[in-house]
Amino acid sequence: MTLHAASREALAAAELRLLELADATTSTDELAKLGEELFAVLGLLIEQPALRRAAADASSEPAGREQLIRGLFAGKVSDATLQVLAAVVTARWSSPP
Repeated sequence: MTLHAASREALAAAELRLLELADATTSTDELAKLGEELFAVLGLLIEQPALRRAAADASSEPAGREQLIRGLFAGKVSDATLQVLAAVVTARWSSPP
């Protein structure tokens, strides 16, 4: 898979945020929860193409995409998961993630 510059930078930023959160977490249970929640959100995005398109719509404002994600998942997933999701949806991708 070839990534263009914008996608490489977006992926690097998302990975960095995930690593920062993992480094700050001392509990293996919290890390497991983060992973489980991220995979659950991924499953939802796979099942719901309209939601996936809305979260990845490059023509919309990054703040709007973040608001969408926070509105849907706040209180349902941990703050760490929300931070990773926000990093992904607010980044500039060469093509939708």
